[in-house]
Amino acid sequence: MSVVSLFFESLVLGDSFLYFFVGVDLNRSFLSFLVNSITMSYSSDLYYQLALSRVEHVGPIIGRHLIQECGRAEEIFHLPHRQLKKIKGVSERVLESIRSERPIREAESILKYAEKTRLRILSFQDEQYPNRLKPNVHAPLILYVEGNIDLQVSRTIAIIGTRQATIEGVKQTRGLIEGLAGYNAYVVSGLAYGIDIEAHRHCLKMGLPTIGVLGSGHQFIYPSEHKKTAKQMIETGGVISTYPYWQKPEREHFPARNRIVAMLADCTVVVESAERGGSIITAKMALELGKPVGACPGRGGHIHTSGCNALIKAGEAEMIRSTEDIASLLHWIPADQTAKQARIFADLTAEEAKIVEQLKDQEALAVDDLKRKLNWSSAALASKLLAMECKGLLDVLPGPRYRLSGFVGA
Repeated sequence: MSVVSLFFESLVLGDSFLYFFVGVDLNRSFLSFLVNSITMSYSSDLYYQLALSRVEHVGPIIGRHLIQECGRAEEIFHLPHRQLKKIKGVSERVLESIRSERPIREAESILKYAEKTRLRILSFQDEQYPNRLKPNVHAPLILYVEGNIDLQVSRTIAIIGTRQATIEGVKQTRGLIEGLAGYNAYVVSGLAYGIDIEAHRHCLKMGLPTIGVLGSGHQFIYPSEHKKTAKQMIETGGVISTYPYWQKPEREHFPARNRIVAMLADCTVVVESAERGGSIITAKMALELGKPVGACPGRGGHIHTSGCNALIKAGEAEMIRSTEDIASLLHWIPADQTAKQARIFADLTAEEAKIVEQLKDQEALAVDDLKRKLNWSSAALASKLLAMECKGLLDVLPGPRYRLSGFVGA
């Protein structure tokens, strides 16, 4: 048996052989060569980041801290025991987990699976890792993505709800999806029974990309009845997970799944829900993240609308009756108007562009405020405002105050 073959076997069977070679000065460059041979088309950085994510007792916070302290994930697996032990948060059990064979073995298995399938592996340092997740220290170190989904898309909305959807809830979901088609928004949900799967399926019918977040690995789509839908979603959207492909669904996985849904969405809309349940948990998570929440109101006294009504009553959710309410909440304009907006911006004079810059993040501004911000004379400002009003760029409100029209609004 060759030294290389023996080494590969040692990675799978245990780390004692690795320690033996380290003891006789097997240099780091040779180890990197071996890792590159294993990972084939994947970088060694991703390999070690993946291995780090499989270390027991190391979550997103400690994982990020370790990489920050060591410079690269690879260094974590090379540093001597005594140096690792000095890093804050590294306990004896964390050290034991890092030195065990399990992270390396599992990373190799995942990479082999990814090479045989269409699975993409994104580390939190990857350019394709969702920008909506990157600032959050609780976001997973690794995302597993199947599909051609653009996770940096400009507009996302989570549509979620009870597993026991009513006819009214299904109609409401379909209506929202149909309206969203004009906004080029991606719909995020959890592939669960009821409102979730209805949202995904109606997106497919409308040709709207949709993202499903799993509480399991990709080999175990849950519930299994939704495998066909998940496969269809991969063609135009995607299915993502924070769990390795072999992980079966477990009850404790779903709160973490719900947090990813909330993180990925610009706004979370609860269509139907009782006062307790996964949808309400997801809505609360979105609020904790500082993101807006919407809820569809329902008739009083009905168990599947009581949660939505409670969110609205508590002032925790905006009332959502139609897609226009979502667009108003998020300051979205329809895609066809976005194209018109781009043409208008291209034709703005330098002075008009300065006025737009002052108004774009404001509901409205008084003339005196604009004058002060721009440091223009009253006559010059009045002339420009009148010209822009005639072009349909500005709306005039009592005061007088000015705001950007629907074509130029944020």
